[in-house]
Amino acid sequence: NSSNILFKKKNLVIKTSDINWVKSHTWVPTAFKIDNSDKVIVFFAGRNKLNESDTGYFIYDLNKNKVTKICKKPILRRGNLGSFDDSAVIPSHLIKIRKKYYLYYVGWTQGKKVPFFSNLGLAVSSRITGPFKKFSNSPILGKSKYDPYFVATCFVDKIKGAYEMFYTSNLYWKKINNIPYPRYIIKRCTSTNGINWKVKGEKIINFQSKNEVAITRPWIVKIKKKKVMFFSLKRKKYNIMTSINNGKSNWKRIKIFEFIKNKKINFDTDSQEYASIIKHKNKLYMFYNGNEYGRDGIGLAIANIND
Repeated sequence: NSSNILFKKKNLVIKTSDINWVKSHTWVPTAFKIDNSDKVIVFFAGRNKLNESDTGYFIYDLNKNKVTKICKKPILRRGNLGSFDDSAVIPSHLIKIRKKYYLYYVGWTQGKKVPFFSNLGLAVSSRITGPFKKFSNSPILGKSKYDPYFVATCFVDKIKGAYEMFYTSNLYWKKINNIPYPRYIIKRCTSTNGINWKVKGEKIINFQSKNEVAITRPWIVKIKKKKVMFFSLKRKKYNIMTSINNGKSNWKRIKIFEFIKNKKINFDTDSQEYASIIKHKNKLYMFYNGNEYGRDGIGLAIANIND
């Protein structure tokens, strides 16, 4: 059976109420295993009372199975008034390029006819815990003829002497009961340096039926020598799904995991989304959000794999 990876839920590892500078929502966990250690740093966005987000982090010890540090203040903040990230900076993916840490993030600004516009920004640091300095006050990936509405969460992978990015692209906005809703999928682009991106409008994960309305938050992990992309799929609510790479840009949507049901855990009864997965000692650690886009905090689920 293909859905043979079983994730055991560990409840919330961090609650929104644990973080003094966050008023509501601890969302889009973005995990990175700290070099030569059993620790993971997890970046996240936290909202203030105006629903605007900054980025912070916590450190999780995989051996002790607990949070050992929470940042006292954000390490990346919203940009200047009128900039692409003046309303939110939301972490998306972190990679190490040479000796620098590249944090790719989603910048939001608010709209009038539609609620928001988003673009991808980059912040760089020589230390994993920051401070992170924005590479530019403008996006590194934004609107183009291929992505005319907006781009959002991305995952950057190193490939032979270059980089590929899987990113969210909005195809159009649709009004339902006079409220505009975006319709987005996952596309791919490439770069030689992780900064300048060559976009061709290449679609990777597309809608399969009329009731699918959003596909976002790609995250790739190697399982049994295959590249597996976890992503968030919205019908009425979000669920986490997977797709397997069958060589080049051919991804086949197939669910290879499930959560072991646990009635005691209720932060994710309605939805699960924004998964970020770390592999450590034959285990997969999935940091993810639950109901209402991470209102209560960030959960963890752990699976055993025999690679």
